[in-house]
Amino acid sequence: NFTALEKLLARSPNLKKLRLNRFVKIGQLHRLLVRAPQLTHLGTASFSPSEAGQQAEQELDYRAAFAGCKSLVCLSGFREIAPEYLPAIYPVCANLISLNFSYASINAEHLRSVIVHCHKLQTLWVLDTVGDEGLQAAAATCKDLRELRVFPYDAREDSEGFVSEVGLLAISEGCRKLRSILYFCQRMTNAAVIVMSKNCPDLVVFRLCIMGRHRPDHVTNEPMDEGFGAIVMNCKKLTRLAVSGLLTDKAFAYIGKYGKLVRTLSVAFAGDTDMALKYVLEGCPKLQKLEVRDSPFGDSV
Repeated sequence: NFTALEKLLARSPNLKKLRLNRFVKIGQLHRLLVRAPQLTHLGTASFSPSEAGQQAEQELDYRAAFAGCKSLVCLSGFREIAPEYLPAIYPVCANLISLNFSYASINAEHLRSVIVHCHKLQTLWVLDTVGDEGLQAAAATCKDLRELRVFPYDAREDSEGFVSEVGLLAISEGCRKLRSILYFCQRMTNAAVIVMSKNCPDLVVFRLCIMGRHRPDHVTNEPMDEGFGAIVMNCKKLTRLAVSGLLTDKAFAYIGKYGKLVRTLSVAFAGDTDMALKYVLEGCPKLQKLEVRDSPFGDSV
């Protein structure tokens, strides 16, 4: 009941956080922003006009409504996004520390138009539709980025995928303060992961999800052992690790030897023998959670 919601906002001058579902259209969002300029966190719901009120909604000054929200630091939502409405959020971008586009199927150009204004950003969630070019734009601007999540638009194993080692390299070179990364892709190289381990040694969370099963380094055709080995060797604060791609027992030997602070380990379609798991169980004293999916480990472990 939008009318009830609007009245609730009018009676709540101290309200700081508001997240809306997809049934709230952008014209209604405009009314809410005018009533609640004190918001610090906003989930925008549907970021497109409704069919019924399209002409009237197009005439509203969304940019001015956002400009009035001078305390806004966290933006999310953007379901059913109409990219032509993205300029409306430009006035608040300079203060944003968190931006969540994980429901927004936008391309590199759309992301670039927003991200160039987001110099204070510390958390960024996107769909892989932004491509390597979008991640390069983020790396060029967001020097204070601490957390990045790149989700797949199409999570099928045989999908094409829009991001690769190129985007990962750009982030590792531009965002040296990175602490946490979740990165879904279809192809990766050991070289790119090794560079990230050296450029971002303060990583606490490293989750690389190569969606196709048993995918090797797509340049050398070698297993991804050395890349993940470099992560546990060079990122000494690491507590959460997700491994994927073509991996042999050697990768797990690295984890057991160097992953002394790892508390959560996720393994998918990886490993040769029971020794892989034995290396981890004997070598990681802090381990609290182990996720294993479709890996060849037997009952003896």
